[in-house]
Amino acid sequence: PARPVTRSPTALSQSPPPSAVPLRSPCQRQRWLAAAGALAEMLCEIRQSNAGGAKWMSDMKELIDNTPKDHTGRRPDFDDFAGPLLRDHFIHWTSSRTKAVNFRKVYTRLEIKVVMATRYLDLSSDWTLKPGALGQKTVDMAAQAGATERPPFDGFTLMKRALLFVGVPLRLYLTDNPHLYELIKRMRSLADPCRGDATTPSAMLRALNHDGQPYATFVYALFAALQMLHAARPPKFLGKGASGLDALSATAVASRSEVSEVPDDSQLFFRGIWVPATVDEHLAEFSWCFNSFSRSEEGVMWVLDFYAVEHTGNDRVASLAWEDAHVLVYVARFLAESSMWAFPVQFFNSGLASDVEKELVVPPFVHYVFEMWQGGCFEVSSTQHPR
Repeated sequence: PARPVTRSPTALSQSPPPSAVPLRSPCQRQRWLAAAGALAEMLCEIRQSNAGGAKWMSDMKELIDNTPKDHTGRRPDFDDFAGPLLRDHFIHWTSSRTKAVNFRKVYTRLEIKVVMATRYLDLSSDWTLKPGALGQKTVDMAAQAGATERPPFDGFTLMKRALLFVGVPLRLYLTDNPHLYELIKRMRSLADPCRGDATTPSAMLRALNHDGQPYATFVYALFAALQMLHAARPPKFLGKGASGLDALSATAVASRSEVSEVPDDSQLFFRGIWVPATVDEHLAEFSWCFNSFSRSEEGVMWVLDFYAVEHTGNDRVASLAWEDAHVLVYVARFLAESSMWAFPVQFFNSGLASDVEKELVVPPFVHYVFEMWQGGCFEVSSTQHPR
């Protein structure tokens, strides 16, 4: 399990600090464990039905082609996800930064792992290789970067297969788009017993694909992406937490064709969530969906502010921010052994906001174990006096 070292619910208003709610019954944890097992079985069933990779390719295309409009009325297309991904890889690969060598080593390992894992792919189902799959927006990005234009950045061909099978699913999760919020909504609904039983593989599949959209394949693709990242970790870093993939923590700055690094002394990572006046200890300790962390406190503050003021489709969180104004902050050690399940993924995202965040992703169904001090959780609370 990932092991945060503090919990700090910080009151941002004059309302009383949050109080903890003990686990309502042991049935909660049993249901959580059953749901985790059901998810694992569902992923195995999807893998068995994915001979030749045709289902992965068709379902991901269906998701991308049917991306809903965002709050501005704009509908992102494949170019919006693939173009920046290919451009940022070009910037990283051609960079002369100090850690560029480490990046190329890690990415090459990742490429080899992905090529081996997808060696039985039926290339006739790979629609990204067809002429015109990448549109004018990506061509323009390639021209501006000084890269090959036909196809732009050479497309998802040699040395770009990891960008397709790892990068595209992660890009759909990391960027501000309707698929991110819909996935989170569907996975969080699994925790609500009033919405049905999600403790069998078939029930899990129905809950994720309830309107015919293949979000179960999206979950499968994200797990496969994280699995490939874990496989690409150099052996000498095993047991040393999230290190080994640290080269993927940098951000490509397209406007300057430069790369923004994480400071060498960054040894902690953070997650902040808006909480009500009464904190649900079960939901705080047992996750049901993918969780994002940041390499800095500034990144956490930016994310909290974003969910408080932007149109994310989650009115409940915005209401918590404005009415209760309490924050639960997790702080974890980057080099702790259990932090191996926190994957640096900033390379697969871009933009000023994401550069502040320097994101890590933790898979769902993680049990957060809080460090103990003097018989209680090692925490900092808004009720304490500064010393």
